[in-house]
Amino acid sequence: MRKTVIKELEESAVINKPAVRLLSDLVIGAIKNTLRIYRKDKRVLLAGNGDSTVYAQHITSEFVGRFLNERKTLPVITFTIDVSLLPAVSNEYYYERVFKHRIETFGEEVSRSPCETSSRR
Repeated sequence: MRKTVIKELEESAVINKPAVRLLSDLVIGAIKNTLRIYRKDKRVLLAGNGDSTVYAQHITSEFVGRFLNERKTLPVITFTIDVSLLPAVSNEYYYERVFKHRIETFGEEVSRSPCETSSRR
């Protein structure tokens, strides 16, 4: 079993290594965008759907809780699939409006909100 685990981890490292530079640029861009939002005294809005909901909630907990050091809590809202909101909005309008309604309600003048996806769509 140990050999299999080591083999899988080594293969993953080979596959992921070329993505490091590309992903680092995307992460830096997301950080800059987030800082821009906070410097305008706005809140960050995160959204996730399916498995991505968990990622968005985790990032939210890092903003609200402590990440690396003690600091002031950062204003962030995670839009997850609300069991009442999803059928109400998707039945009256269409599915794509589920998060749009929430952003219109809480978004103020935020031009972009990070959204997490694990489906690559």
